[in-house]
Amino acid sequence: MKIYLTILLAMLFVFACDSSDPSSNETKCTSDTDCTDSARPVCNTDGKCVEAGTNLFINEIMASNDSYLDGSDWVEIYNPNDTDIDLAGFYLCDNHYSDDGIDSCTKIPDTDAVKTTVKAKGFLVFTFNKDLTGILNITQNLGSSGDSVYLISASEDVVDSYVYDDTSGLDTDISIGRSTDGGDTWELFSTSLEKAPTPNAANGSILSSAVCTATDTTACTGETTLCLVDDTNELNNKCVACLADTDCIDMICNDENVCEAVAVAECKADDVSECDAATPLCLVDNTNELNNKCVECLLGTDCESGTCNIDNTCEPTVPQALFINEIMAKNSFYTEFTDSDWVEIYNNSDTDIDLAGYYLCDDNYANDGITECTQVPDTDAVKTTVASKSFIVFFFNKDDIGGVLNVAQKLGTNGDTVTLIAPDETVVDSKEYLDTDALGENISLGRSVDGGDVWELFTKDGAKEPTPGATNVQ
Repeated sequence: MKIYLTILLAMLFVFACDSSDPSSNETKCTSDTDCTDSARPVCNTDGKCVEAGTNLFINEIMASNDSYLDGSDWVEIYNPNDTDIDLAGFYLCDNHYSDDGIDSCTKIPDTDAVKTTVKAKGFLVFTFNKDLTGILNITQNLGSSGDSVYLISASEDVVDSYVYDDTSGLDTDISIGRSTDGGDTWELFSTSLEKAPTPNAANGSILSSAVCTATDTTACTGETTLCLVDDTNELNNKCVACLADTDCIDMICNDENVCEAVAVAECKADDVSECDAATPLCLVDNTNELNNKCVECLLGTDCESGTCNIDNTCEPTVPQALFINEIMAKNSFYTEFTDSDWVEIYNNSDTDIDLAGYYLCDDNYANDGITECTQVPDTDAVKTTVASKSFIVFFFNKDDIGGVLNVAQKLGTNGDTVTLIAPDETVVDSKEYLDTDALGENISLGRSVDGGDVWELFTKDGAKEPTPGATNVQ
């Protein structure tokens, strides 16, 4: 029984001293001679026996970054040794390591020794960003209100670690680091403090003094003789030409603290002296006269010919190309479809025009818009093209007997309106007739001269007969 009890106590002692407890690896020492374990022969500056090549420090941490590197959180590692150390195979972790172990850490790849090697007495920065990849990126984000950073060797021993909490003051662009590289004392670094963050460089660099102060402008020379003071950080002070309009002569002090000429209106409604012959009129902006400008025209009457466009320039009036030229609202004799009403279109331009995509409508257009119109199909350009100085006839018949030239409406003999509309839905031409126009059977209403302004009746067997597809001049 005593033998078994002795064995049991021995096992408990061995278990209590199991090297899986990280603290059991941290033998205290003052020199390498105190480190008798061949696996950990080096006494680091923290007084711990560690593996050879693992005497490294977490040197600086930024947990909320807007202005440094790529904007990611970052951790700087410092190598105090006289030899370079490749960190390939090492691990970096946040506070998940304390709960989830090594599986929560990112292992540094061994694919690029140039990038993963920290030089002797040098620094190497790792970004902490869960959304990035790369051999120097750790796929975790650091918490600005508290977190932990662990550097772990390839044999999974903790090389160094640092814990901070919400009282540490790691606001945006503020880092926490060792006051001296590898030292024991930690402090905050910020451009608003005496020392700024220094990723990949030695900690503790004191910022340069202000270039000038409100009472000392000796460094300000030439045109910049005044000091623009930043009340939050005097290191942002700078020499400028002006602080207020009173610092400028017959000029104003702009947002860049430079004296500039006072802007004046280019012209006024009653003063166009600065406008030249090409742009003799003043377009006035009633909200800000500095937007006034000299223009060619304000109204169409300002143009010798043509119209005044939206850019206030004169543009020639483009002659109307297409005209509704003749209308027959009750047909029993003319054209191959003797029971179809018809409308003749005249092309007054010098080029052929394909009417595919155009619309033709009766008076339903006035009430119901383009949806009540018939769009000319684009399936037969030969039939839908009207030659220069020539004519094309469309048939208004609900039975669709005219094919691509048929409009699925009937015209009224007692009054109606015919409208020709372009593919962009702008009205090209329109003609309204009334019951007093007497469009009886085989009587058409047409322009006396093709494309002209005067309309008259053309009657079968009369002095002037209807002429579908031909000139009205007889």
